[in-house]
Amino acid sequence: MKIDSKLKSRLAKAQADILAGKVTAKLRAELDQLADEINAAGDGHEPLKQVVHGLRVAASAA
Repeated sequence: MKIDSKLKSRLAKAQADILAGKVTAKLRAELDQLADEINAAGDGHEPLKQVVHGLRVAASAA
């Protein structure tokens, strides 16, 4: 499975929301869903997995 640009734009939006302090339960659920989609994409997406992990940590700290 290939990671598409729509998924990457969702990651960018989540990052912007976290940086703006707009951390909500909906955002956390979106991060969980993104993590699931990237994991389902299979191997070779470690950098994106690390990005999602970092965003989840940042969201939980906010």
